[in-house]
Amino acid sequence: MVCLVLASFVAGAAGGYAKDAQVGEQCAGFAGIACEKGLWCDPDPGLCKGADVGGLCIKVPEACTDQFDPVCGCDGKTYGNDCDRQMAKQALDYKGECKKAE
Repeated sequence: MVCLVLASFVAGAAGGYAKDAQVGEQCAGFAGIACEKGLWCDPDPGLCKGADVGGLCIKVPEACTDQFDPVCGCDGKTYGNDCDRQMAKQALDYKGECKKAE
């Protein structure tokens, strides 16, 4: 019975029984929750190589300021600020410029 209930929950979250997540709601992760159309699931920071990483649904910015407040994306690229990273749809590794591997 427990397996059947769990299977229904996972199928519902991933397959459309449940409503897609809205801005600010949990997404991805083990249950594979999708964001509403037009939103992007911004993964939890610092979990670049993690499996089943969850996140929050966000509206991807269309424009950003030129304020320099660097962040390092999981792609190893330094972005000028967090808005720039979100526009590129890259997960956040950590705040600050990316450190070069030595």
